[in-house]
Amino acid sequence: MTRQGRDHEMESVAESLRRELIGRIGSERFDLWFGRFGSPRLVADELQVIAPDRFSLERIRRQFDAELRSVSSTLGSAHGIRYRVDVPTPLLTSVSSAAPLSPTGDAGDSAGIERNRRPVDPMSAVRVESRSVADSRSSAESPAKPTTVVDELDDYVAGPHNRLAVAGALEVLRKPGSCTPMFVCGPTGSGKSWLLRAIHARVLRERRFRSVSITSEQFTTGFLEALQGRGLPSFRAKHRDTDLLLLDDVQFFSGKRATLVELLATIDRLIADGRQLVVTSNRLPAELTELGPELAARLGSGLVCTVDHPVGEAKRELIRRMATRKELQLEESVLDLLEREIPGDARRISGAIHRLAALRMTGSPIDDPAGLRPHLSDLLQAGPATVGMHEIEEAVCETFGIDRATLRSSSKTRQSSQPRMLAMFLARRMTRAALSEIGDYFGGRRHSTVATAQRTVEQWMADDRTVGSMSRTLRVSEAIRRIERRLRCG
Repeated sequence: MTRQGRDHEMESVAESLRRELIGRIGSERFDLWFGRFGSPRLVADELQVIAPDRFSLERIRRQFDAELRSVSSTLGSAHGIRYRVDVPTPLLTSVSSAAPLSPTGDAGDSAGIERNRRPVDPMSAVRVESRSVADSRSSAESPAKPTTVVDELDDYVAGPHNRLAVAGALEVLRKPGSCTPMFVCGPTGSGKSWLLRAIHARVLRERRFRSVSITSEQFTTGFLEALQGRGLPSFRAKHRDTDLLLLDDVQFFSGKRATLVELLATIDRLIADGRQLVVTSNRLPAELTELGPELAARLGSGLVCTVDHPVGEAKRELIRRMATRKELQLEESVLDLLEREIPGDARRISGAIHRLAALRMTGSPIDDPAGLRPHLSDLLQAGPATVGMHEIEEAVCETFGIDRATLRSSSKTRQSSQPRMLAMFLARRMTRAALSEIGDYFGGRRHSTVATAQRTVEQWMADDRTVGSMSRTLRVSEAIRRIERRLRCG
């Protein structure tokens, strides 16, 4: 037989093996366990099964040895099975960067089997796949070739508004299961979903362990479809046997009783096996009362991180980077306008940048803030810019349990000065008032005092300081969150 004929025969045998195995275990389980590492193949008189590490290899041996032997018998003669480790070539080369938050070092997995792990560089380039809802439900764990670059980890602006969440994400990448569950909470446009996509993309690129990234809506749809057919064992294997489950928008499960039971069982299994769960929500676990006390308790038992819209220099850097990606060089005066009057929601900032790019294409100048106002009017008027200093003052007083006279007084004690500086910071962030107007409102202070208060509060946020009055003290991030919630409710 010619070499070409032998190659054709081997290809035919490999395809037969693949079809037989899919027929016994299903296409989803095949893709999860064999699609990533390569189908079993016949070499000489052996059926070789390959995995990138001992942990995955042992899992395959325990779960599929009987099916593999059955498939081997269909080839017409007895064949032994050889299980072996073959470390794959990385998909992309890590780009080194001096990142202040980068933990390094190798770590063993939850089963106690050591793996060769490269130190995780938190700011290396990460290519994130863009998928439709239907595609992501069926192939969230598959290392398919990325189709669209939507962001990079080194473009993620880390700052006081998200520092703990970024550190938690790095720990998850370094050692899955070390901080499970990890719960990321924040408002729309604060980067929660983006962080999940970045984590998942890093796992797909490095292939050190298995990851499933899915929205709560996709989880619900997949569960209901599995109930209607015979796919429940496959659905559970997909979400419970993975090393890392990333679940977005957990508040979506409200009112879905059957799915909540399944989710609770899935979470219990992941925690019991020492696997990693990362969940996002727009509220803290204790506030998700509609999900039931048991689920809320599970979600709050691990690392809870709050993220917020960027402010100050972090917000300005986000605007600058978004503009750079659109090849826009913005004047400082335009940056001032966007930082001051566009809400911190990343989606709104992105909308403003896209509008500026469109204006440039028409030949309109984009270096004059006054000329840009009419084109950005709907964005400038939206969100926190409609809040007045009176509402901010009232919310700060209620949060710290003090009266307005104390807030506006000349006292420099910690109990009055800290809430006052926080109120001036929020007035600067949420209103269009000038520094001098803010100073006048809060006790006739100079504009330089307001500027100092803004810098001081930003430093508090960076240090995660505790601030407050004699009756109540809070971490500054929690205080801001409570004040903003009061303003939204009002």
